[in-house]
Amino acid sequence: MTKENIMYLHQSLDSITISKNNRTDGYDYESILNRWMAEDFSNITIEIEILLGLYNNGLYTGDKITKKSEAEEQEYISHFFN
Repeated sequence: MTKENIMYLHQSLDSITISKNNRTDGYDYESILNRWMAEDFSNITIEIEILLGLYNNGLYTGDKITKKSEAEEQEYISHFFN
């Protein structure tokens, strides 16, 4: 994740309400956000599926999530945030 993403997360954090996700395996909503704030993205694909699953009673039913390359991430940032 780039510095721009980290800055966006910092700026948005105050508006995020901690959800009803109360998992005890380290993948609760707050723990995931804390890891991202510490720039730990080692389990990002699993964490994204968990966060997206919060909208569907804890189950993610969408397409497989893959980690993007640095170039793909920069292209996304340029397209949506510039």
